[in-house]
Amino acid sequence: MAKTLETLEDYESLRDRLRKSQIVDLLMKYEISELNLEFTHGLNDDGFILRCLNVIHFIFSKDLDDRDGCYFVGNIFVKPLKEDEQEILKRFNYEFLGFDEDENRELIYIHVEGGILLEIVCEKLIALELNPE
Repeated sequence: MAKTLETLEDYESLRDRLRKSQIVDLLMKYEISELNLEFTHGLNDDGFILRCLNVIHFIFSKDLDDRDGCYFVGNIFVKPLKEDEQEILKRFNYEFLGFDEDENRELIYIHVEGGILLEIVCEKLIALELNPE
């Protein structure tokens, strides 16, 4: 079942659900600016996909020698970027993003720490339970 995340309660619930999980797959569909992160809590968990739509900022860092492709999530932060925080992107010379002073776009910031470091800014988040009962 898919759920679009829109409220602070949604983000907090997502954060609580994904802490201490593992990322088992990361798929970037660059032609449509979509990033899919698949999470699990182990063998008895069906899994969970976090779909980031219209990704405008993405950083991925991991240990050079880590080749197993399964990354522990120690902590995760998910929050809407307030208008004044969006200025940060402009300071990084993201002028190609087409920010319009009159346009009030809501952006979402995701930060993952653990076996990898992920930093994502996107326009929309969709949560998908895999094999829900």
